[in-house]
Formats: sequence, C-alpha cells, structure tokens
Amino acid sequence: MKLQLDAVTQQWQKKARLFAEDELIPHEVEAEMNSGRLSRAVSQRHQEMAIELGFSSMDVPKRYGGLELRIVDQVGGLGTAGQGDKRTVLVFFGAA
Repeated sequence: MKLQLDAVTQQWQKKARLFAEDELIPHEVEAEMNSGRLSRAVSQRHQEMAIELGFSSMDVPKRYGGLELRIVDQVGGLGTAGQGDKRTVLVFFGAA
C-alpha cells in the first residue's frame, strides 16, 4: 500500500535524508570500528544539529516548547534518517 504524503511530511523526509546522508552515514565506519562510539566532538555536533533541525522535539506539545508534529511527520522524518542501515539510527541516537 502506498500512502500519499503531504508537503509537510515530505519536507521532514527531505530534512532527515539530508542529515543522514551528510552527517550520519560518513561516520558509520568510524562508529563500527569503535564499538558504536564516535568522538565527543562528532557526537556533540550530531546532537546539536538534531536539536536545531527539530528532531528532538517532534512529539513534544507546543505548550512545552515542542513541535507537536503529527505521527506521520514524526515517522516520515525519523524513519527516513535510519532507512537502509540500522547503524545510521544508532549513530543518530548516540547509542553505544
């Protein structure tokens, strides 16, 4: 079944895809060779970028400073970031 995604969800997908391609995937080998760990500087940059891009507050209600996105937008964004290789998600979420 193919869903038609609206412009908002497509924007979140694009944002997540670019973040993964430009920032996460280039560090997959480094993480793999170091038990899933990245340097503090890289991890901090990823965390700061994820916050700046809105990934950390997607589900948080607006009254608490979040984006309060629809589930489809959250899945569209975060699902895209980890599409294809689970290691990308681990790097994204800072898992060790």
